[in-house]
Amino acid sequence: MKSHLRTFFLVLLGLSVLAALGALFWQTFQFARAWPGGAEFARRWMAARAFLYGNGDPYAQEVAAAAQTLLTGTSEFQIAPRVNEPFYLLFFYFPFASSAHYPLARALWMTLAWGGVVAMTFLALSLTTWRPRRGFLGLFLLFGLLWPHNLRAVIEGSNVIWQAVLLGLGLLALRAESDELAGAFFLLAAFRFTATLPFFLTLLIWLVSHRRWQVFAGAGMTLTILLGVSLIFRNDWVLPWLRAVYYNWRSLEWWTVRGVLTAWWPAIGQKVGWGVQAAAWLVMLVEWALMRRRPFRHFLWTAALSLALAPLLGLPTRLENEVLLFLPLTISLSMFDERWKEQGRWAILLLSIVLLAGSWFWFGAVHNAWFSPRAFFFPLPLATVAGLYWARWWAVRTPVALVERYGWLED
Repeated sequence: MKSHLRTFFLVLLGLSVLAALGALFWQTFQFARAWPGGAEFARRWMAARAFLYGNGDPYAQEVAAAAQTLLTGTSEFQIAPRVNEPFYLLFFYFPFASSAHYPLARALWMTLAWGGVVAMTFLALSLTTWRPRRGFLGLFLLFGLLWPHNLRAVIEGSNVIWQAVLLGLGLLALRAESDELAGAFFLLAAFRFTATLPFFLTLLIWLVSHRRWQVFAGAGMTLTILLGVSLIFRNDWVLPWLRAVYYNWRSLEWWTVRGVLTAWWPAIGQKVGWGVQAAAWLVMLVEWALMRRRPFRHFLWTAALSLALAPLLGLPTRLENEVLLFLPLTISLSMFDERWKEQGRWAILLLSIVLLAGSWFWFGAVHNAWFSPRAFFFPLPLATVAGLYWARWWAVRTPVALVERYGWLED
């Protein structure tokens, strides 16, 4: 009798989940029809269709112009960004490219992207020692779904959400000592280098100091398979891809520390920018030296810092890259629970509300032209770095109680 009852509830749960996904897809489809957009997804969808049905070059300027025409109705006198990911990453867009109806394809992508936001939230929590109760878990999940950077990435169709998911999966596999699997995840996440280069340098230093060579073996095997398959489909994609990367690098507007500060203070912006970059690199070099041969917990904090400091190091960045700062934010918030338990949970709730309200105010202020878009450059990275350093002592040490509870904290 109990087994039949359990089966009934499982079937009911499954049907409820399917109904919820169906409702989400339908609402997303209505949104995609009423509000054209999703430039990031449109370029990759058009590139995948050009290859599948036009036998065309997915990195060609004509494909980028066609995507721009789809969204704006014109391709004249505008810079059309090209797809600049390796060809094997376009494989993930082939199922969406099978539909010629762009709103339908975009709605499918957005529905999956919401799932990616949920996965990113749970992965960020799994990488910390924070185990919130169901009520707080639901509120934190809502925080992740309503976080404006995540919401913007879903609407624009940015793949940065999936990059964050892959980085989280790689870190979880690394913590579990599934090194080959970690290498595969990190290899798949190895794009958008202007935002992730400091992270991968941090990873490289830690792996070498711990002699975790199997991670490199896993990444190498995955790259060999992906390159082999992609060269079977199209054996001349490497040079067009490199040209697309160079074109975007030269033609698109990138944010840098010196560029933003010079726009604000033409007289001294360059010098102040060089000073900020030098200070950020000094901090990063010191933390890299302190991280070597330290446990995973210390590495995780340094990896989070590398994501937060990336814009301040002088590397070109764009607004969508700030989705990657969700993990550092989660680590900072988790320290309240570790240090103060019940009182800490209320502090987390209060800070989450402040962060969410502040971010939406900032987006609204830029949208209403109260500030220029460059106003986004400093607040979140600086707040994240401050939060990480506030939590540093607790984040990098391994208390005895935590060692007993979480054996993975010590190597």
